[in-house]
Amino acid sequence: MREETATTVAWHSQGVRSLIESGGDSRAVLSALHAHGCLAFPQLRSGLFPAIQTSLEEDKTGYANAWLRDSACVALGLIAHGERQQSTRAVHGVLHVLHGALPTIEEALRSPQFPLPTAHRIPSRFAGEDSSPRSEWANAQNDAIGYALLLLGTAAVEGMLQTTPKDVRLIDRILAYLNHIRYWEDEDSGHWEEVRKRNASSIGSVLAGIRAVRPLLDDGRLVDRLDEQGSTALEELLPYETRGGPHERRVDAALIGLVEPLGVVKGGMADRIMADVEEHLVAEFGIARYRGDSYWAPDYRSHFAMGVRAGDFSNSADMDERNAYLTPGDEAQWTLFDSLMAICYVRKESSADLVRAQHYLCRALGQIVELPSGEWRIPEAFFLEQGSWVPNDHVGLLWAQVNLIRALDACKHLFPLPV
Repeated sequence: MREETATTVAWHSQGVRSLIESGGDSRAVLSALHAHGCLAFPQLRSGLFPAIQTSLEEDKTGYANAWLRDSACVALGLIAHGERQQSTRAVHGVLHVLHGALPTIEEALRSPQFPLPTAHRIPSRFAGEDSSPRSEWANAQNDAIGYALLLLGTAAVEGMLQTTPKDVRLIDRILAYLNHIRYWEDEDSGHWEEVRKRNASSIGSVLAGIRAVRPLLDDGRLVDRLDEQGSTALEELLPYETRGGPHERRVDAALIGLVEPLGVVKGGMADRIMADVEEHLVAEFGIARYRGDSYWAPDYRSHFAMGVRAGDFSNSADMDERNAYLTPGDEAQWTLFDSLMAICYVRKESSADLVRAQHYLCRALGQIVELPSGEWRIPEAFFLEQGSWVPNDHVGLLWAQVNLIRALDACKHLFPLPV
């Protein structure tokens, strides 16, 4: 295990560092982050969330549009934080786009093809204020379906969603869809929307989702079968993200989500995932998604035009082109994961683990950058540009923001933080 202390954190905003050095509690930190615009959650007319803090009119990156997974993750984090107004809108927005996908689901259930083509997949990305589905996207993303189901089940338990018979039928058809594609052995594009392979993180996300909606159903026998198949598959795969084949991957930061916030993996396997991430992926400014990740490889902006940088890389030819620009060890360092690592450690409760939790929380706070306007933002990732680590195009990532809120809530008893 790495032995850094909070004093080794790379602070990108002197204002944030001064805030932590002042010795305030978590409420004071949250208040300051809100005051500097760091934790704003703009919302589309559909109720879904854009990926970053921007408007459709101003955006050139594509991140003003909505992803099913991101919107569900943001809404779940806001619910955990006690926020109800925006999260309720998001719940109904997710439910609405899933109802809109019902014809696609029915078409998929009639398809004899296996694996199921992308054209017959539940949409994962949506464009515009009304969130129209992007049918040409890398829509084979079973993890997104899992998060969406988890959101619906959580909202129902919280009293934020009163399901109708039409809603229950929709959930039944989604479960039939997951059974039809045999999600436990299906190859999908996963969290990172890349070449399709069998991903433990996707299987675990679906497990969390189907368990959450089981109480909403009159007959839970299909959920029980899906749970058994997924649990067996997850045991076979972990601690790998992908076993066997040309795309085998031993360590992937997406697996952290199975520990927190999903809680699908616990105990010794959770410890192993955390140790793997610390040994292989933790870097100076953030955490790499996986080794060999060429998204935002060095000098990425000079190799890919604005409209292509965050494009569809789910086919091998495009991935091969992108991979040519990667220097091993110079993978982009992401901001999504340090907050989750802090939560993982604070749950373990030993004194050494609490120190680690403080360390990762400080790292997450250190990733906040200061704009020329004086506002604070969390970039999606830091990447190498002309030899310096700088924020990528996607500044104000809502998914990272809500993870930080989760971490501040979970670690509030650890304040003041050492700097």
